[in-house]
Amino acid sequence: EDVSVTSLQPTFGLPSGGTLVRVQGRPFWETGEIKAKVGMGATQVVVPGLYDERDGSIQVDMPPWNVEADGDDTIVEVSLNGVNWTNWCHHFRYSPWATLAVEPANGLPGAQVKLTGTGLREAADIKVEFSA
Repeated sequence: EDVSVTSLQPTFGLPSGGTLVRVQGRPFWETGEIKAKVGMGATQVVVPGLYDERDGSIQVDMPPWNVEADGDDTIVEVSLNGVNWTNWCHHFRYSPWATLAVEPANGLPGAQVKLTGTGLREAADIKVEFSA
């Protein structure tokens, strides 16, 4: 059975890199040689991937990306051996963003908040963590 990618979560992150992306697909297993390829056109970056046996996904720490030179849209593919790559064209968008306001400024755990900023995109998989 050919290896396939069925989804990425999340599907966007900062151009500075460091977004941890969960790649879902099948069949994935630990090989010691898992890699992810992030790119568009002639620009391709290969980074290590890590198999997560809890849910069968591959975890990828997204590399930095030059949005000005290479655009903000990339495709993520994976390889279990560093040679044979998936070809499913799942997109990851690098989006520079900044939070300008949080309303209300304080509240109880579980309270809804509104974030206002620049470069924010609508997505079903946004998670926000607040700390004191």
